[in-house]
Amino acid sequence: MKIRILLLTATLYIANISIAQQSLPSDLTNIRATQITDQQLIQLASQLKQSGYTINDAYALAIARGMTPIEAQILKSRLDGLVQGATRNTNINDTAYNKTSSNNYNYSYRTIDTLQADELIEPINKLNIFGAEIFNKKNLTFEPNLRMATPKNYILGPDDEVVIDIFGYQEANYRSKVTPDGSIKVPNVGIIYVNGLTIEQATNRITDKLAKNGYSNINSGRTKVQISLGSIRSIKVTLIGEARKPGTYTLPSLATVFNALYASGGPTDNGSFRNIQIIRANKIIDTLDIYDFLMRGDQIHNIGLADQDIIRVPPYTTRVNVQGQVKRPGIYEIANGEYFKDVLNFAGGFSDSAYTAAVSIVQNTSSQKRVADLNADAFDTYIPHNTDAYTIGKILDRYENRVQIEGAVFRPGVYEWKPNLTVSQLIQKAQGLKEDAFTKRGIIKRQKADLTPSFINFNIADIINKKIPDIILQKEDSVSIRSIFDLREQLNVHIEGEVQKPGDFSYSENMTLQDLLLLAGGFKEKASTKEIEISRRLKDADPLNKNSKIANIIKISTAGDIFDMSQPPILEPFDKIVVRSNPAYLLQKIVKIEGAVLYPGEYTLSTQADRVSTLLTRAGGILPLANTDAAYILRPRDVSEISKRKLEVIKKLSNNKDSIANDAIDNNLYDRLALNLNEIIKNPTSAPDVFLVEGDILRIEKLSPTIKVSGLVYTPSLQPYQQGKSVRYYIANAGGLASGARRSGIHIVYPNGEARGRNRFLFFTSYPEVKPGSEIIIPKIVSERKPLSTVEVVGIASAIASLGAVVVAVLNSLKK
Repeated sequence: MKIRILLLTATLYIANISIAQQSLPSDLTNIRATQITDQQLIQLASQLKQSGYTINDAYALAIARGMTPIEAQILKSRLDGLVQGATRNTNINDTAYNKTSSNNYNYSYRTIDTLQADELIEPINKLNIFGAEIFNKKNLTFEPNLRMATPKNYILGPDDEVVIDIFGYQEANYRSKVTPDGSIKVPNVGIIYVNGLTIEQATNRITDKLAKNGYSNINSGRTKVQISLGSIRSIKVTLIGEARKPGTYTLPSLATVFNALYASGGPTDNGSFRNIQIIRANKIIDTLDIYDFLMRGDQIHNIGLADQDIIRVPPYTTRVNVQGQVKRPGIYEIANGEYFKDVLNFAGGFSDSAYTAAVSIVQNTSSQKRVADLNADAFDTYIPHNTDAYTIGKILDRYENRVQIEGAVFRPGVYEWKPNLTVSQLIQKAQGLKEDAFTKRGIIKRQKADLTPSFINFNIADIINKKIPDIILQKEDSVSIRSIFDLREQLNVHIEGEVQKPGDFSYSENMTLQDLLLLAGGFKEKASTKEIEISRRLKDADPLNKNSKIANIIKISTAGDIFDMSQPPILEPFDKIVVRSNPAYLLQKIVKIEGAVLYPGEYTLSTQADRVSTLLTRAGGILPLANTDAAYILRPRDVSEISKRKLEVIKKLSNNKDSIANDAIDNNLYDRLALNLNEIIKNPTSAPDVFLVEGDILRIEKLSPTIKVSGLVYTPSLQPYQQGKSVRYYIANAGGLASGARRSGIHIVYPNGEARGRNRFLFFTSYPEVKPGSEIIIPKIVSERKPLSTVEVVGIASAIASLGAVVVAVLNSLKK
């Protein structure tokens, strides 16, 4: 059988018609057969037929995928109905299939009922009927345990297979099914009647028969006999009444009442959960109360079923509705002899916030509804009526005996109020006043009868010292005792400047300057400890005098360590202390030299008067290929900002690309300062030999013997430098001036960034000297005249036409 199942599964996957993909889920552990749609069943039947398998294989496949035997049998029965053309409201045919369990039990399923093939289980808990949900749980099936030892009280009947094991001095094994007349046949022994016997009774009868017919060693004990079941029979059970799907069901002979109820979907909304009757041979042999199982786990009345048993689910008699502050609101069925206390027990009892003194009831009379109140003393005697609706209210969010105390007491909080409780007694309950309590006044917050608030003030010290009568408190009073620190501004002092942790610090009495410096982490290295300034608030300034002081400035001077002062200054609240920098403490200032020098790189300024010549000397002087006309300084516009980004910029500039320098200028990081390097070398410390500042980058470009001509010429180009040649020569080599060129704007940009234009005196024009690496720029003419608009053109045309008409008129008059 396992091989057949594996072959079926493999065939479905190869054909790409996997049931897991098109019809059924791959895991059927929690799937009920009635929840599978007709369309899925039709697909499954078609796939089985195409693969050469029978309907019985569907049962095996469902078991292999985790479906319970009962649900698998229902699934196979529905497939049988589809094969015979009944897809809705059809009876499932009488079919059979055998399954072998792990202990070799073989049981036969035969189903003949009136189940509707595609009827899905309705949500029977839509009304929240207590107990209905257990029949709609996918993981609760009440499936009978078929993997257990043979029960001694199991009653044998037709189709049961009896296994006889003989071992010891004599050995033999026989398997025989109980015939319809109730007997089994044992070879060489004969026929033994076992119908209606328990396994224990059948064991005694079979053992006696064997001992008398060839197995005499049984009496001496040298041969032993063991009787067990090989396969169990199936039984037919009929459910009638208020069951969700009444009909005849085929179940294992070990099935109980719960198994049958689960197969039928349980009671309907009108069905009873308390009085389910089991009828056998036209007699009621037992009654099942589902609440016994739900409330106590009691299954005493969940008896085993016999063939042809009838389970009747009658309509309910009394149901009540419980809502509000209970742990399990819902609809409950009440049996005879039960009271409201039992209803509360079914509902799990009151919730933590329930009002337990009384319950409100809405009842139906013969003509209308009525409201009744059920007090707690009647819970044990009140008999519920059908359709009673109980509402359990919530306790009020208020206190019947509460007072509060807050503020400067050791244990503020909520306390019990008792008649004649006084303020002093409440303070004692709170473990007394704190040392910082403000004892001149306390406040009692009290609500009047109409819930409007009112204040009652009192002198705390006088009440404690019994100088005035104590005040009797009322419930819900709140006593407030403030701290002296609550009644004044928070005191602090402030320190800033060259200390490790500048900022505000809480002020304490007798706090000294030394104490504050310790709290601030001490001085920084560049701090000046010889002079510290304290600014102190004035409380008596003259607001009408403009020359009146607004702060008292105190300067603390010390020749040594301030912590060695024998009498350090005492601080006052809101003092501001400033620790200034030591003017003699200077940080290193870094500059950089790049380009055609012997030792390019970073240098530290040695004095505040270091010049370009000083840096050139330290860098070993310029190289022979240096262009002395191409020297300039990139000076940072914001030293604090360039200190963050100078490393990245310097790294770019080290590539000796002038475009990088231009980018630095365009990005507003640097200004370019053009240098006359020849003059600086000839006359150090002269005016062109400028002072260096932190962050300066001195660049000396290498000699580039080219001239660049750009702008409005016919062929902008880069030309070789020729000594003595003028601007006109280079322009002519570029094809001459193009249309629109502005002669007066021709200028030269030298390699150091300096620019010079042409000079004009009377009728004479001269251009500046051309040096290697320069760029000649010819700009275009910029017209300041705006083009005429359409309105202006039309206006001028109209004026000309009018003027022509006037001229014609004048000429005509002259002819006359």
